[in-house]
Amino acid sequence: MADTPTLSHAYLHTGGTERLLGSTVDAHLRKIVARYPDNDAFVSIPHQRRVTYAQLDRAIDEVACSLMALGLERGARVGIWSTDNLEWLLLQMATARTGIVLVNINPSYRTDELAYALELAQVQALFLIPNFRQARYVEMVHTICPEIAVATPQTFASQRLPALKYLIVYQAESPMQTTADYTGFWTWQDFLALGPSVSPEALCARSQSIDMDDPINIQFTTR
Repeated sequence: MADTPTLSHAYLHTGGTERLLGSTVDAHLRKIVARYPDNDAFVSIPHQRRVTYAQLDRAIDEVACSLMALGLERGARVGIWSTDNLEWLLLQMATARTGIVLVNINPSYRTDELAYALELAQVQALFLIPNFRQARYVEMVHTICPEIAVATPQTFASQRLPALKYLIVYQAESPMQTTADYTGFWTWQDFLALGPSVSPEALCARSQSIDMDDPINIQFTTR
């Protein structure tokens, strides 16, 4: 059985006399971007990827707009079932920018544990890599949601998990060349193609509405 999730806020107060910063995760990141735009923000040697803070900020905007284009509102739950990669980071920061709660699902989970986490957290959209080691994530999702074999991304609906509306798969080594084994999956490139329908003004308004006390993360981990 999977563990009970831990809810994290955007800040932690450990006592003392220093006042809280009163800043959200996204606001803090924007300050760093403004100060160090050309510094490296992310480097992945295995994936041969490197981005500066300015590039990261633009990519976060793209993902954030795509999340909004799916109709995900503040407080919605978006799951990520993946090992460490750039897309994981983009999703964490894009959800923080839009007031969405990212649900981190343990990469070692099996089918029943995945289903438990998705149901308990009421995940509305799940991002996943195709596989990790011997675990075939796509096939485990198909076991839980066989509807992905006959649905389109727009018509997918899960009988077992009615809150789950969107499944997005991406290949960490080359996300923009992702292919889907089942018709009910969005690919990463299809997901990003939704973003231009959301205006920069709409994204700005959403990000400015976020409060530092808004939850940004639910983590399913091992003991």
